Amino acid sequence: MTEAEMHTAGEQRKEFDLHRIATDLDHLVHALAARRTGGLSPVALGQVWWDWAAHLATSPGRQAELAASAVMKATGLFGNALRGNLDLDDIRYRDPAWQTWPFNLLAAAHKAQEAWWSEATTGLPGMSAAHERVSAFVARQMLDMTAPSNTILTNPEVQRETWRSAGQNLLRGMQHMREDAMLAATGQRPAGMENFVVGKTLAATRARWCFATS
Repeated sequence: MTEAEMHTAGEQRKEFDLHRIATDLDHLVHALAARRTGGLSPVALGQVWWDWAAHLATSPGRQAELAASAVMKATGLFGNALRGNLDLDDIRYRDPAWQTWPFNLLAAAHKAQEAWWSEATTGLPGMSAAHERVSAFVARQMLDMTAPSNTILTNPEVQRETWRSAGQNLLRGMQHMREDAMLAATGQRPAGMENFVVGKTLAATRARWCFATS
């Protein structure tokens, strides 16, 4: 091998090693970020938000349609509330306690918000189908977090159980929260997670939805 060939081979190895180091560094940074974001990509979510916001901002007709829909939903909600005819066809609000005021109004208002955001995040001209699905999913998850069934102040079932158990249910919940916080801080996995192995007890390929329980 000539001196020139040896120099070329050395440069190629150097370039390859540099690429590997750069790739490893990127993987490390992404892995650390994923631990803080629950595996969600802030960049990907930012692209989805921008796609939705930019197309909505340049669609005055769609904005007017959504504004009218919000007014109609609010008017219908209060009209039904006055007549005592609130639609609570939702698995979260099946308990009879949700049929009493003000819990029925809170639940119906939340369902109206879900319906409006479903309209706002779908059917927007120019938005990609993939981003539309993600935006609708994220909006639904965010709204689920604010559902009246998720706080003791607006959940009659939790209030009833708190009264019945003299607050023991709240103590158990605080204990679970403490355990979760400790696991998150130490990087440990919850007990029993070793039983879930991808490819053995967990599916890792596309499947068809065959059955759902109510």
